[in-house]
Amino acid sequence: GAALKLPRFPREATLAPAQPFEQLDFGSATAGRLAEPQHSRISFGLARAASLRGLALHIEVAFPPLAEGAAPRVSSADEGSHWPTVLLPLPQPAEVAVGDTLVVEAEARSTDEQPRYSFHVWLQRAGSPSQPEALG
Repeated sequence: GAALKLPRFPREATLAPAQPFEQLDFGSATAGRLAEPQHSRISFGLARAASLRGLALHIEVAFPPLAEGAAPRVSSADEGSHWPTVLLPLPQPAEVAVGDTLVVEAEARSTDEQPRYSFHVWLQRAGSPSQPEALG
């Protein structure tokens, strides 16, 4: 299905802690590498049983530390943020259990005006030696 933009996505609805899949550093030393595709393989250990319906994406912006040492951070996952959380629905919901692992391969391409993202998702059942189950 199409991506959904949700103005308030409750953190308690997530099944695992967030992990980064793309990092953009606008410092002069790395600015030329922004156009290079980024590939990530991320594993999420699921903390509770539920019906897995999609991937929730949010943005975090970190700034250089201030003089007193604190590094300001802004997150669209924070309460009151005006940035929406993007929900990428899976083709079909999947019932998951504690200890299952969700594996996500992500690719980010920033070469065009509009960045392009792709995600492939597998579920490895806890204690199962079989191949992971493709979810999308």
